[in-house]
Amino acid sequence: MSPHARRYAAWSGLFVGGAAWFAHHQVTSDRVYWACTTGGPLLTGGLGALCFIIAAGSGLVSWRARSGRPDRTEGPESSTFAGVVSAGAAALFCFAILLQGLTGFIVPACVR
Repeated sequence: MSPHARRYAAWSGLFVGGAAWFAHHQVTSDRVYWACTTGGPLLTGGLGALCFIIAAGSGLVSWRARSGRPDRTEGPESSTFAGVVSAGAAALFCFAILLQGLTGFIVPACVR
């Protein structure tokens, strides 16, 4: 991976994982508000699984981008720090998506 690509890949867990969490939360909450009968376990669980995979994948990309030879324009710890922080953030986003996805199986849609 080129140093330029590694610099952006190291931050993917933070930004792509955050976008996946935002998308899951926004779509499911808006869907339940507009028509509560359609916001059941299929929507929250299915979309939650998709967003979980996206967030976990972006965390894996960040984790893998943290290692390697640093480029000459940045300090040697820059991509390592970004990769560790982004992978941790992606793990936190995965946990939030998991908990929000489980609400579709526990709480009825029209009660939420």
